[in-house]
Amino acid sequence: AQIVHLVTTVCMVVVVAGLVAFMAWDLRTRMRATREVLLEVERGNLTVRADTSRTDELGLLASSLNSTLGEVGGLIHDVQREAQDVA
Repeated sequence: AQIVHLVTTVCMVVVVAGLVAFMAWDLRTRMRATREVLLEVERGNLTVRADTSRTDELGLLASSLNSTLGEVGGLIHDVQREAQDVA
């Protein structure tokens, strides 16, 4: 009975550790992808978009980033059009 309890405990620890490792890997991967988008924006590319396929906090953050990029890009386009109209 004691061995069964020990084996069960070890199995549970391994499963929980695996889940934690997977969640950490997934979070890191998604954060790196969002950072790559921001690096492109830093280089002046306002056409890039972050992945919004998930609806968790990072997905909502990506959606907000994409909306912001769209708004800024639209403003730049409007300013360029107005400048051409004036010229």
